[in-house]
Amino acid sequence: MFKEKVKTSIIVILIINLFFLTYQAWFKSGILGSDWPYFSFSDLPFMRVFQRNSFVSVPKENLSKPRKIVVNDGELWVPYYNSDEAFDKLNENTSIVLKALFEGKVEEEKRINYAEWLNLLTEPSVYVEYPIAVEPRMLALVLNTSFERLPSEIGIISDAIIIPEGEQSVYVALKDANTSEAYRFLVKSEDIAFPEEVLAMYTNKYRRDGYYEFAFSTLLGEGLGENSVKVADLVLFSDNESTYRDIYASNPMEGKGHSGILKSFSFNPKPLRYYSDGYGADNYVENYATVTIFPDGYIEYSAVDSDKGIDLGEYGDNEYEILNRAIDFAEKVWASVSDEPLAVLVSGIENTEAGNRFVLDYYYGGREIAVEVSKEGRESLYHAIEIETEGNKIVSYRQYLRSYKEAHSATMQENFMLALDYFVTHFSGTENSTITDLYPGYFDSGENSNVLRTTWLCEINNLEQRYPKK
Repeated sequence: MFKEKVKTSIIVILIINLFFLTYQAWFKSGILGSDWPYFSFSDLPFMRVFQRNSFVSVPKENLSKPRKIVVNDGELWVPYYNSDEAFDKLNENTSIVLKALFEGKVEEEKRINYAEWLNLLTEPSVYVEYPIAVEPRMLALVLNTSFERLPSEIGIISDAIIIPEGEQSVYVALKDANTSEAYRFLVKSEDIAFPEEVLAMYTNKYRRDGYYEFAFSTLLGEGLGENSVKVADLVLFSDNESTYRDIYASNPMEGKGHSGILKSFSFNPKPLRYYSDGYGADNYVENYATVTIFPDGYIEYSAVDSDKGIDLGEYGDNEYEILNRAIDFAEKVWASVSDEPLAVLVSGIENTEAGNRFVLDYYYGGREIAVEVSKEGRESLYHAIEIETEGNKIVSYRQYLRSYKEAHSATMQENFMLALDYFVTHFSGTENSTITDLYPGYFDSGENSNVLRTTWLCEINNLEQRYPKK
């Protein structure tokens, strides 16, 4: 019996050795040519289980989380962000309500106008704002629930208002993010426990410093400055002057070779075709794609033929599956240069003529880090990551590789009104300017120092670029 076990063990070892030698001969010797996809044991699914068994996908885990939740307790508006102690419980309760809505647990629905929708925020209510604007069916998938139906007028959702209404029922008000067409639904479910008195109890327990107010309840929307710069209705301002930790920014690829990045794109780590351009970038060329790497950490992948892009597997007609596979790929690229989790949130999902465009932004301590990489030799990038897909293929991938950690210094957040005055003055010379968001965060252009301080970030006319207060 003992001899049989020894024989079996020897045979297994010989088979493993044979497999390893075959791998060395075919995949690492270069015999297959530079256009053969690079293979690594670490790419095998069962090996990834052993390597990253404790890994948690930050962007996937936070995909369903709102950007902020604002509670009206009957007296004040009180905002909560994903870094706040009170946020998770609020998110759990509001998600239960929205799931019930998507599942079709609707007793009645009523079409309302935008002014009526907005006025609901003046009642005891909860306002939920997501970082992405998506189709209702997509949001249901993100919340991991089924989808029955919503009126066709509600095509894109980015926020919702929840109004308590007795036991086990609530009103939910939705508007289309593009047209402001709005509906109010009475949702009833035994899972819902959202009485009005709980809102006041909640805000008393988790009170925030300062006074908060939506712009629509002020005169700000009527226009300010020389060319009447307007402020969008849902911009939230306050007199809060909190202090936030500064953060230190670094390039995780600095001092490292490019072989890891190239492998993540299935490029041979020693491609046959390579050149440096006049902008200081290293360009690696395979038969159907190019990877360009700049010294400051900006990288881009571009497929020459969309059919030969990076394969994301099946489900080419399922936008949600494609998004998740794209996130997996972004984490694979990131893992080639860093052992830390990829701390980004999905901030944009857009249908293009040929497929989809996904954008992700860096976050630290619940605060967005706005990126702006705009130099010669590359297209401007206003996000941490931008991914374009066609079918089930990635045809374009761009990222500004950055790691962030807490610095020893801190910065006092400047008053909102001072920031508002700054941006009104800044955009007064531009016609038809509307401040569609104004919030504290960090700004990384690669031109500022490695230490990033909190500042006010301004969004104009719902465009991608963020403007920091200087």
